[in-house]
Amino acid sequence: MKTTKYQKMCFDQIEGVVAENKILTVELHRLRLEAEKEAKEKAAQEERMLDLTRRLADKDREKMGKSSFWVVVVNYVVDSCDKYLLLQVWRRRLSASERRETSSARSVLVR
Repeated sequence: MKTTKYQKMCFDQIEGVVAENKILTVELHRLRLEAEKEAKEKAAQEERMLDLTRRLADKDREKMGKSSFWVVVVNYVVDSCDKYLLLQVWRRRLSASERRETSSARSVLVR
């Protein structure tokens, strides 16, 4: 009798463990599917972020290309204006020194 009771108790425990194992297996399968789904969503989001980053970098490069063109143009114009102004100043100084030389030459000739 004791042996039969003991065997029944052991079989009941085994059946309980098997049932719990099935429940845990189903839960594990569900969690794996959920993890795979989240991993795919995360990968897709990272792909979108990478694409947006590339587009932003392209726009920045394009913007820098355009702005650098205008920076070069503005610098050229400023340099040209500066060169023109320097040339004007140099001409004025040269003409002032020529006037001095001419006046000193006249004064030598007049003497």
